[in-house]
Amino acid sequence: MRPSDIQHVQICAKTSWNATYNGIIPIEVQERFLKSAYNEEMMLRRIERSHVYVAELNAKIVGFANFSFVREDGQVELFAIYLYPEYQGKGIGSALLHEGIKNSQGIKEIYINVEKENAIVVTRIP
Repeated sequence: MRPSDIQHVQICAKTSWNATYNGIIPIEVQERFLKSAYNEEMMLRRIERSHVYVAELNAKIVGFANFSFVREDGQVELFAIYLYPEYQGKGIGSALLHEGIKNSQGIKEIYINVEKENAIVVTRIP
């Protein structure tokens, strides 16, 4: 991800969050979180302090994934992985996950926090 991608990632995050958490997390809470976690300053920090990958189709960002750096014990946290709803289920999220794994030397475990009511299926990567 480059700084010039920030606005596109922000829109993707908002669209995906709103679609995913509709009826689970109140819209006011979603908007407050998105404003805090995806503002310009926070996005620049993410680029500087972690690995952020974007998925593009036809020169349009359709999703992104944000991984922490590998810790000494080989642990990585997947902070975020979001795609526009119409691009889900097409292997793009898996490609983002594989790219993050490929570029994380010494990785032994990946951690992710997921809202328990999130109905989108997450596949296990061997």
